[in-house]
Amino acid sequence: TEEITEQPKLDARIYHGLQPVIDTVATFARLCHQWVYVTDIERHTFLYISNLPGATFGTDSRILISSGYSTIMDRIAPNEQAMYNNITHALSEKLGSLDAQQLKNVSFSFSITSMVLDQPRLLQHMVSPLVNHDDGKPWIVLTMLSTSMHKEAGHLLCRLDDHTMQYDFEEQKWLPSDKKNHLTTSERNMLIYAARGYTIDEISKLMYRSVDTVKMYRRRIFSKLGVNNISEAIFHAVQQNLL
Repeated sequence: TEEITEQPKLDARIYHGLQPVIDTVATFARLCHQWVYVTDIERHTFLYISNLPGATFGTDSRILISSGYSTIMDRIAPNEQAMYNNITHALSEKLGSLDAQQLKNVSFSFSITSMVLDQPRLLQHMVSPLVNHDDGKPWIVLTMLSTSMHKEAGHLLCRLDDHTMQYDFEEQKWLPSDKKNHLTTSERNMLIYAARGYTIDEISKLMYRSVDTVKMYRRRIFSKLGVNNISEAIFHAVQQNLL
């Protein structure tokens, strides 16, 4: 069995005043059951990891915090290590190009395969700065993990206010996203009902629309979000704050 070490206390000299922030994140993680990480990106140190089997790859969170980045890297699929390094470099480069106000409004997402409970699983990472230095440079970041609805790794996006950029791995640069994913009120309502588990027939009655009209809404949603089924549509709509 693995030896469980105590979770390191926040060093008051380095992380002065940060404990209330960590406590707030921990409360949020308990309420929404999310896989949450808080990371010092300068020291490559985890300050908090929600103690859920998926978030900790089946390891106690205290062990994962103590072992640090190396354990996370060891869990990434070998054939995606280079992509993960590319992603972290692109994130660092983009964060370094933003001013203090932009850092308050930016978020990133990407998918990467990791070993969770000894099984490969494609995970969606949502990343945003949590605490910045006085000079505005990012210091502590918040990451939320969940099962990805993509079929392969990558899909690195940067969302800043109402603008979305996508990272081109071949050209190694950020490009404006060409996705037109604005949903109409009817499309949004249809997707909300679908997320609640209603069938097409039930949705048509709830929306006072014909079955063919509801199916048309569904086709348009799939086209706008670039997905193939309703589960993917719900996932992407939630991730992109479209509902």
